[in-house]
Amino acid sequence: MTLWRIVKASRVSSAFDGEGARLNGGRWNSPGLSAVYASATKSLSLLEILVHLDPVDAPKRWVGFRATLQPEQIETIKLPPRWPVREARTQHIGDAWLKSRTSVALALPSVIVPEEYNYLLNPAHPDFPKIDFGPPLPFALDLRLLS
Repeated sequence: MTLWRIVKASRVSSAFDGEGARLNGGRWNSPGLSAVYASATKSLSLLEILVHLDPVDAPKRWVGFRATLQPEQIETIKLPPRWPVREARTQHIGDAWLKSRTSVALALPSVIVPEEYNYLLNPAHPDFPKIDFGPPLPFALDLRLLS
């Protein structure tokens, strides 16, 4: 299975260390827990960036990474009724999964496009080094998306 992650070119060396999520938290993790967010498609990865993008950062250079996992490395969980729910509740779900280390990747629906999936990767899982992270590929952010 192929996943995608888009980051600023200045963050290539730290794209998969989970440090940004550890420092700031995210929808599926509280601050203090390392996690890496990826998406099922490059376009969904872009949408996930756009909803949080400070327009000042838009002109910066971006890169995309392709990550390849085996299907057995990915877990899915049953989400609470009336999804999506408050971030505090989704963080609790992700935190429990990260701490359990039951799998290296967790499939989760996107809030933006609920029929598509994002993936939470656990850099603390022993299989994390087995993920095939491709080289950084130039990614042009079309500034018309911001107008």
